[in-house]
Amino acid sequence: MKLKKLLEGTGAKIDLRLSEINITSVSTDSKNVKKNSLFIAIEGLEFDGHKFVDKAFKNGSRVFIVDKRKKMHFPKGNLIKVDDTRKALSVVAKNFYHSPSEKLKVIGITGTNGKTTTSLLVESIFKRAHIPCSIIGTIEYRIGRACIPAERTTPDAISINTLLEKAVKSGEKAAVMEVSSHGLDQKRVDDIFFDAAIFTNLTREHLDYHGSLERYFASKAKIFTTLKKDGVAIINANDKTANRIKKIVNHRKITYALDKTADVTAKIKKVGPGGSSFVTRLHGKDAFGVNTKLVGLHNISNILAAIAAGVAQDIDLRAIKEGIEKVNSVRGRLEPVQAGQGFKIFVDYAHTHNALENVLRFLNQIKNKNIITVFGCGGDRDRGKRPLMGRVAQGLSDFVIITDDNPRGEDPRKIARDIEKGMDGKNKNYTILLNRKKAIEKALRKARVGDIVLIAGKGHEKVQIIGDREIPFDDKRVAREALRKSR
Repeated sequence: MKLKKLLEGTGAKIDLRLSEINITSVSTDSKNVKKNSLFIAIEGLEFDGHKFVDKAFKNGSRVFIVDKRKKMHFPKGNLIKVDDTRKALSVVAKNFYHSPSEKLKVIGITGTNGKTTTSLLVESIFKRAHIPCSIIGTIEYRIGRACIPAERTTPDAISINTLLEKAVKSGEKAAVMEVSSHGLDQKRVDDIFFDAAIFTNLTREHLDYHGSLERYFASKAKIFTTLKKDGVAIINANDKTANRIKKIVNHRKITYALDKTADVTAKIKKVGPGGSSFVTRLHGKDAFGVNTKLVGLHNISNILAAIAAGVAQDIDLRAIKEGIEKVNSVRGRLEPVQAGQGFKIFVDYAHTHNALENVLRFLNQIKNKNIITVFGCGGDRDRGKRPLMGRVAQGLSDFVIITDDNPRGEDPRKIARDIEKGMDGKNKNYTILLNRKKAIEKALRKARVGDIVLIAGKGHEKVQIIGDREIPFDDKRVAREALRKSR
């Protein structure tokens, strides 16, 4: 693609000498640069791409987009100076891949909790309506027949556009995306255009990055700025942010709620360990019944969000119902582990105090005897949530084992002490065992017939991050092996 075409919308000014240069690839990684690549220098939290311009030159690039505030002199190549290289990256990626999001029905889902489950439900609805659909999310990226393990919830702008272009070329007609606050704040989706944007909820998370709940909300709310002209904002009326969102969004709005007046609501019949049943109500009128194997009130809320997305896209109600009921489980979300034991084991991704509270409140509704909770908190992340999670775990469990999550570069003992600050030390219904494998084994040895063991925090994850190493670790597999050994 000609450079002048690639830079349309960036505000960058170039002379005629450069405008006709043919660019064959775009990269922010100097190692991936080759001849005729455009290199865009991004200043990140750990590395500054401006320091790698020389390396990109050696690998073949001759054109570089840089921040105009940086004092740079590089006579070997052509520096294009812009106000914001992240924004330029978003625009360039859209241009290079011919704006694939405009050729698809794209549903974006943001919120602290519920993104993964809701995205899988929306995907299922589309497929039941015979609309081929791709998914980009926390667990994996599924594009046509390809399935790629996810490196992060919302990939960078180049990767997103690459994936969406592949979706278009493979004949997909829709795509569902989980959109993280980091992705929104870092402009990764500034030029992805959504047909519907779902805001599930907002609770404390990622404050190590955002600094305050207000800035966290502002990042999340940015998703509504990229709605298509006829796009729809889907809002959880149960969440405390609902009224604020309604005021700032000028597009069509659809609300959903468990126990408030909203456009999409549920008349609940049953909530139990095997799933839930309810009647979906649209604008105050009974529409159709739902029987789902997904457990807990929080999953009924996720289902209502997905139903709202289906309604927003004018999908037949029968297809919406069948799509919802086709999703029997979500990997790492209250996922049961069965190996013939006389007690229940659930693995769940809950890594915020709100998510942990939702899960434990549900388990308290279905328990016969005791709840044993195994959990920890990630290192080098929001420390303020740790005592909150400790308080929730202790208050809603009969016994708690505090253990490692992904300690990363932080001292696991300090993480455990931070969690312990939220707990009543006089109530000796908890212990600390920092080896996660041993903690899971201890919980399973302690469990008796009728008990429930919750292994929380990592869910679908297949590795544990300790220092700079990624060690294979799967909570479900560890639990199964422990049960096998005990037999």
